[in-house]
Amino acid sequence: MKKEIVEILCCISCYSSLNLQIDEQRNEEIIRGHLICETCHVKYPIINSIPRILPAKMHYIEKKTCDSFDFAWKHYGRQLSDNLNSEFLSLVRPWEASDFKDKVVLDVGCGAGRLSRLAASYGAKYVVSVDLSGAVDEALELSKDYSNIRFLQASLFNLPLKIKFDLIFSLGVLHHTPSPSLGFKSVLKSLKVGGKIGVWVYGKEGNKIMGPLMNLFRIITTRLNSRIRKRLSTIIVMMEEVSYNSVFKSIGFYGEYLRYFNEQLSRADREYVVFDFISTPIIKYISKKELDIWVSEVGLLDVMVLQRNGNSWKLTGRKQ
Repeated sequence: MKKEIVEILCCISCYSSLNLQIDEQRNEEIIRGHLICETCHVKYPIINSIPRILPAKMHYIEKKTCDSFDFAWKHYGRQLSDNLNSEFLSLVRPWEASDFKDKVVLDVGCGAGRLSRLAASYGAKYVVSVDLSGAVDEALELSKDYSNIRFLQASLFNLPLKIKFDLIFSLGVLHHTPSPSLGFKSVLKSLKVGGKIGVWVYGKEGNKIMGPLMNLFRIITTRLNSRIRKRLSTIIVMMEEVSYNSVFKSIGFYGEYLRYFNEQLSRADREYVVFDFISTPIIKYISKKELDIWVSEVGLLDVMVLQRNGNSWKLTGRKQ
């Protein structure tokens, strides 16, 4: 990390500014050290060039979620396609690449940083990329060619950020939290007035049958160890591929989504999607009505809520 990132960070206990203690530095890059609250003196470590501003204790479900994504990004991060330009922009429609130019951007739930790298490539002034899990280590390693990305390990429910952002996106993240609506409100606090937010979540609509069935299946799979789940993901993708080409495609079963899954995603991306689905301890399905309530409670303007692939929702709006 660079020294200047300290200026945008704050303590998550009392929201005071942080002082920098450097233990190891290479040129301008701070490798190890601590950020120390100037008021309550809580110390947050800097490890592998990344500030780790996490709650002193995490709930069991948060720890399980971290473990799942740590493993997923470590084993899939380098295999997944970075060719996501059209998909990324479709998820935050009506935004365009030009909307990122010279903007200060926040990526909440960055994983291995694929979307952060896209936002940075569009000319963002800089992107702050946050994840609760250790995926930020993989993201940093994969993003070394981007000088305008700052990585941070933190919870979206306790964002240690003093500044307000021009653009915030959180895609495929909120539905893995204990309270997606509270998570949405927490993230929105970091958006400046007039700034834009974009989220994507699993929908209740389109999942009324498959959702409950898959949740029963997940009762078993979430208890398996990560290596077994990875093997299982490979088997499931192979079986689904055969079923799609021989039966599902012709009868239109789960048509829009399976067409996207099989015809637009690489094999590695499909295996990652399955691993994610059978591993994460929380999956919430959110209805259009619930999204409308989120919007009305925070008073967003220029709201667009659009269905994606028949089973999920993408939402964009502007803060007033």
